[in-house]
Amino acid sequence: MLKVKKAVLDYLEREETDYAILINGEWGSGKTYYWKNNLQTEINDEGYESIYVSLYGVTSLSEIGRKIFLSKMEDGLLSKLSGKLDDIGGEKINKLKEKGFELTKTLINVSDNKFGTNFKEEADLENLVDLEKSVLGFDDLERCNLPVEEIMGYINNFVEHDMIKTIIIANENEIYNPSLKQNVSSKIDIAKYFFKSEKTIEENIDEFDSKIKRIFSEYSHYKKIKEKLIGKTIEFSLTKEYCNEVIDNLISKFLDSEKNSKVEENINKKYNSFLESKKDIIIDTLYRSDKNIRSLKHGLADFKKIYSYLYENDLFDEIDDNLLIFTLAVSFEIRSGLYSKGELEKLIEYDLLYYSPSGLIYESDKNDYKEELEFIRKIINNYYQKGIDLYFSPMIFQYVMKGFLNKEELKREIKEIKEERKEIMKRREKNPKLESILNNWWNLDDSDFYSKIDDVIQNAEKGNYKLGVYPELFYNISKLAHYRVISKNLDELKEKFKDGIKVSRKKHSYDEISSISINSIETKFNLYKTNELESKYIEFCEEIKDFTLEQVEKILKKQKNKDIKEVAKLINSNPEEFFDCITSSKEYLFKPIIVYIDIDKFIENIKENKFSNEYITDLGNFLLHKYENGDLNKQYHGYEEKLCLLKERIDNYLDELENTDLKLRFYLVQRLSNSIDKITKELENNK
Repeated sequence: MLKVKKAVLDYLEREETDYAILINGEWGSGKTYYWKNNLQTEINDEGYESIYVSLYGVTSLSEIGRKIFLSKMEDGLLSKLSGKLDDIGGEKINKLKEKGFELTKTLINVSDNKFGTNFKEEADLENLVDLEKSVLGFDDLERCNLPVEEIMGYINNFVEHDMIKTIIIANENEIYNPSLKQNVSSKIDIAKYFFKSEKTIEENIDEFDSKIKRIFSEYSHYKKIKEKLIGKTIEFSLTKEYCNEVIDNLISKFLDSEKNSKVEENINKKYNSFLESKKDIIIDTLYRSDKNIRSLKHGLADFKKIYSYLYENDLFDEIDDNLLIFTLAVSFEIRSGLYSKGELEKLIEYDLLYYSPSGLIYESDKNDYKEELEFIRKIINNYYQKGIDLYFSPMIFQYVMKGFLNKEELKREIKEIKEERKEIMKRREKNPKLESILNNWWNLDDSDFYSKIDDVIQNAEKGNYKLGVYPELFYNISKLAHYRVISKNLDELKEKFKDGIKVSRKKHSYDEISSISINSIETKFNLYKTNELESKYIEFCEEIKDFTLEQVEKILKKQKNKDIKEVAKLINSNPEEFFDCITSSKEYLFKPIIVYIDIDKFIENIKENKFSNEYITDLGNFLLHKYENGDLNKQYHGYEEKLCLLKERIDNYLDELENTDLKLRFYLVQRLSNSIDKITKELENNK
């Protein structure tokens, strides 16, 4: 920022200047912040009074005059108040200043027809104040709703005729846009005439866009007026030194609020200390983005709520760096305007993703990725190149995008992240060779590399790795074969991997396999997959991935059937626990539990009155609910005979009950039989 400061001070030192200076920089780069927190002080120290005017949304020149008048009046009022009220105390002074300035603004903005005129519209307010020894700062030139030649002509009056020092703050790249958006179709037709290329416009969109700007730049007259008005253009871009100052200021804001309760004050102090300890990470993340201070400010404010909740629930420890980077990265990317709402909505539906990015550093820029994964890939490549693992959190993503934080879901995600991280750490300790081949093969010496990869392949063939490892490992080996780093017959290796996957399925426990996220494997595989590999290699990788998922689903299905049988036993042994079980999870409402019961025991329990009328009613309701809400064909296909046998045995008992005094019992058991009958008839109709 030193060059900006020197250029401005040099400008102020010159006695007479008939030109303005332009500070040019991207949106969100901190230009306005620099004016308000640095340049204003420098200007005032040189004996000038700084007057700041934002042109954002301005629709008339008289509106600018009012803004100049108000800014001048505000400074004068605050100066007088400060002098008169020094003995009152800082807080009261600030409140009086605010009240006084608001009153001035109100008086200026009313229409007073008692004087025969609309004071607000007719008065040239800028002529009512003395601008000598003032520096006018006009910000947001490109966001003004007036033609740029009109606004610059107005500013030129101050510069050329009144010799008033003037600084314009703008994003020059955006100044052309308003004129280019008018009569678009006609301009495109003319540009096509001048566009000589064998490629289509879509194939060469940058050149076509440049052609339109060159042809129609005359419409804004900006360049011609700039040559007359602007004496120097200073390019504004963030330096790391200035970033440090800005971030210090942003962090300190979290301690400034006077409305905080003691609890909030404590959290703010903790958050402030946390951010102080992570300043290097914040600066690094900012520098990896488009350096947008505004987005950083939003990101830090968003992360405060996440931090507060996780801190209060003792969930914030070893993953703090990862979550901070992810929140800031998402804030930068969402606010970049590069993604449609539809594209961003898709990402909320993603499963939680744990991802080690190391293997992506060397990927080609020409890769053709699935559209919905581009956002994740960009975050990985832009923000995670320091060896920090990525946790893609749908809940944090949703909060940054929509402002709603589902705390319970976030809690579940964080616990899942910690479990998966623990698993990764175990794997790294237990299988360092595997970890080297997955995430660090390019840093190995040749002899070490070939020794480790042979060992890893042998262990994979023996089924020594967990199922989730196989798709990623086979992809890495395929990539190395494609680069001709290793010489392997992948067709043969693919079959050996399949054998290893089958063995792995038997070696590892249900809990280990059930913890595998199928969606996570799919997503991770799509992130890895690139079109730089030969098509046959891609097919092999897809085959291994699909085969792995098939084995996972088999074991999950088998275990679910086992679980259902255990639940079915409760029908006879512990009715209360049975209903506790099926009401605790919707999953059981759509499973054929009733076909797994011991029919003889069930009928015996009914006959011996071990089942209460209430229990028989609940069973009937349970089956009726399944009939009305479930896919019966999917649930009971293949079990029709068992259902018919159960109904037959119940009907036999009904024959015994019919001539007894147990009329209520008879009705309730008959209702149970009717529920089973409805299911069997529906199955018959669907054949």
